[in-house]
Amino acid sequence: MTDMPLPRTTIGQLVYPEPPRLNFARLVSDLHAALSGCGVQDRALAWDHDDVAIIDVGGSRVALSLAEDLGRCKGAAITVTTGFGLDDRGGDTRLAQRQAVLARLIAGRIAERFPPAETIWTDSPEIATSDLFDRLNDALAQRLDAEESERTRRKTRERSNRARRLREPADVEPILARLERRLASRAAADQARREGREPPSPEADAGAGGETAPPPLRSGWLEAAEVRETLAALRADNRPSAPLRLAGHMMDATLMVVALPVGAAMMTYGLVRGGDVYRSGRMLALCGIGMVALEGLGGPGIVSTLLPSL
Repeated sequence: MTDMPLPRTTIGQLVYPEPPRLNFARLVSDLHAALSGCGVQDRALAWDHDDVAIIDVGGSRVALSLAEDLGRCKGAAITVTTGFGLDDRGGDTRLAQRQAVLARLIAGRIAERFPPAETIWTDSPEIATSDLFDRLNDALAQRLDAEESERTRRKTRERSNRARRLREPADVEPILARLERRLASRAAADQARREGREPPSPEADAGAGGETAPPPLRSGWLEAAEVRETLAALRADNRPSAPLRLAGHMMDATLMVVALPVGAAMMTYGLVRGGDVYRSGRMLALCGIGMVALEGLGGPGIVSTLLPSL
């Protein structure tokens, strides 16, 4: 008599950071209906509470489990198992013989409808029971807690590295030595100024002490001054050429003939800040549009007609 292979179960755990929005009873019903087409008439569906469903198909067993509130992160998991059942010696075990393919097919269909964060695949020599699901969920909760703790430690370490201020004893001595050198350099410079001598350079002081001078500290006002100088240089580079400035002044003069107050203001602004042909052109166009609109309303006389009525 040839011994049957040991009962073996393929397990797939679809892990979610939060419970998926699904109807577990409907999911089990769809799976039970799909297994009805496998050609095995001996099928039985058993529930353990409302979160574990076991379907025996001949000598094969297919089971689904839904677990929520796993670990401190309150994750969730849908567990799919396929393998041998209790009647594996006398029943039809065709599904169990292809348990790995069947498990991945069922898990893939579920993942299409409810995409998981990850899928964990394992094998077990046990038959799928409620106790096996409980152990699987406990192990998964411990794994999620360990991953959450590692993430928390990593974030804490990163924040500590970013906000570290003189927490290492090795940092104190170089900083104190640098402060002493800077204070000594300032005292020497003040003494030289009082005696009418040229203050020694930081490089000379560093060379006399036999040490390399540290890079100078950059204060906030110094960086702001450099930014202002850079912007001023960019503005100087972007100034219009002399012909364009002359064209802008000519437009301002034309505008003075058409509308004296506006033209005078533009001419003054151009002489003070530099002629800008684009600004003068826009103002000339706006004045032209205004004059056309005024002519359409009856000409300048309409203004004197409207003023008494106001």
